[in-house]
Amino acid sequence: MGPSTRFPSLLLVVVALAMTGYGVFKLYRFWEVGPVSPGNSPDREIHATVLPVASPLPAIDLVDHTGAPFTHENLASRWSYLFFGYTLCPDVCQPAVLVMSQLSELLSEQPKSRRPQVVFISIDPERDTPEVLKEYISRFEAPMIGVTGKLTHLKALTDPLGIFFQRSPEPFPDDYYKMDHTMSILLIDPEGRLRAISSSPHDAFVIAKDFTRIISLGG
Repeated sequence: MGPSTRFPSLLLVVVALAMTGYGVFKLYRFWEVGPVSPGNSPDREIHATVLPVASPLPAIDLVDHTGAPFTHENLASRWSYLFFGYTLCPDVCQPAVLVMSQLSELLSEQPKSRRPQVVFISIDPERDTPEVLKEYISRFEAPMIGVTGKLTHLKALTDPLGIFFQRSPEPFPDDYYKMDHTMSILLIDPEGRLRAISSSPHDAFVIAKDFTRIISLGG
């Protein structure tokens, strides 16, 4: 294997390490406590990272797949799962959406006050208009909210949460481009606060079990 073959692989490793470090640093600042490792929960039956103290989210000024405003009010009075991706993602996003769709089905019999809504936030606002998001989420059986918005408004939400995304420098033909991004899934409580984080790889059954455990412990 020559140097030209090894370089792309090395670049991917460097990008992955940078994304991980960026996320840990940002989450450290957001929580104002030491970084918590995935699965480092006081309850060893919980696989997600549970924050020692739930933290209010930063400003939200986005729009949903119908073109209506999406703000903190959309997260009030119920549990929510937020995850980030884009509709033209060729690899990791669609499996994640399928996991979240399956999660919705697994938790569909929870009482309404405990039934989480699933929110897919696009980090590719240039291509993912509300109309595109509406068509995309309609492919999945479980109810889901598609969200997008101005790049500056997305960054205002994602940066403090340690959610990294950027346009990939990797060249593709016909003006196509990929987005590099974090795959964490965030659990938001009915007070609009970040409660727990599920890191990839994701499993709907594990996330559902974590959710019911967190609820049983008093949310």
